[in-house]
Amino acid sequence: MQDHARRIRLRHLMYQIIDKAGRPLALFELSDGLVDVFRNDPKLIDALLPELTDEYAADTFGHDKWKNVSRTMRYMVLRELTTGFRRTDSLEAMGLARPSTKD
Repeated sequence: MQDHARRIRLRHLMYQIIDKAGRPLALFELSDGLVDVFRNDPKLIDALLPELTDEYAADTFGHDKWKNVSRTMRYMVLRELTTGFRRTDSLEAMGLARPSTKD
């Protein structure tokens, strides 16, 4: 349940970034936008990425917190946008994001 709730919250943050930009965003722009959100509200790390702040985080992920947040956000953006087509709870399935039409 917690993982599902975190995905919903991250999905909402992604949508806010896309909506605020008012234009299509590259994947790196979306993940960088999420990192900026976390920099502006570091409490979100504890709430949405507790594995990066627990007592074993430095041993597991290293000591550079922002590098870990950035890597995790890239993963979460890719996870959201490559979710199976039949899933109805992704940004794309809800009509809030769409794949690039560039060739």
